[in-house]
Amino acid sequence: MEVETMKAGTIVARNYLAQASVLANSFNAHNPEFQFHILIIDGDESDRNCFGPSTQIVLPSDLPIDSFVWHAMAASYEVMEFATSIKPKFLEFLLNDNTSSAIYLDPDIQVFSHLGSIKDELAATSVVLTPHCLFPIPRDGMETSEKTLRHAGIFNLGFVGVSQSGKEFLHWWHERLKTESFVDLANALFTDQRWVDFVPSLFPCTILRDAGLNVAYWNLHERSLSTENNTIRVNGDTLKFFHFSGFDPVTPWQLTKHAGANPRVKIGTDPILEIIVNDYSELLQSA
Repeated sequence: MEVETMKAGTIVARNYLAQASVLANSFNAHNPEFQFHILIIDGDESDRNCFGPSTQIVLPSDLPIDSFVWHAMAASYEVMEFATSIKPKFLEFLLNDNTSSAIYLDPDIQVFSHLGSIKDELAATSVVLTPHCLFPIPRDGMETSEKTLRHAGIFNLGFVGVSQSGKEFLHWWHERLKTESFVDLANALFTDQRWVDFVPSLFPCTILRDAGLNVAYWNLHERSLSTENNTIRVNGDTLKFFHFSGFDPVTPWQLTKHAGANPRVKIGTDPILEIIVNDYSELLQSA
């Protein structure tokens, strides 16, 4: 049986279809050999062909999960909590018998280059993760801060990759997210993320330190943007994907709504960042 090398996908409700469209188009443009899927958590059969043949639409009823279980999860959680809680079963769906590995990307991501390096990493491990930061965060009262990441978790689960050998991890993760994917900081819960702090000690795992992966407001202070031959580089690495977490095209001068009144990173201080954000804003508005 011929083995597909990797599949990728994202999870949205219908209010985030514009973001999913930008992500899918950017992923397909740079990774045409990998199939991209969009799980629409409030979708129905009428959504099956809304993105054309290059992107596959998935509905909750397609997932390897009892309908009573996912209905109970949908009733328990608000929309962001539910979308993150269903992630392990979505990845399990992507890891069918013909797929060696699968990656999840948050819908508010734009892909800028080929992601074959992730496929190569997954050939030798069960799970790949990206930490929020690669270096110590300055203790200067600005955001993102150590305190924020103590609540949110060490790893950002806007990206995660799994191989066939990672199914044990997915089953473990799903059992916890069925009932404990709330935003409940007092009880050390932040949707799906805090659980994954356990992963490096429980499962075969590789922590990816490529500065071009999962670039976002929480790590831009440690990542220098440059251009070389029309390619954006981050600390010398090729920019693989940018995560626009908390970005709203209605306020395109603000990189994120999550950094409060004292953001560490401001768009106007970096002309390359300004171009990246403005271009993304235009793509969202068009979508």
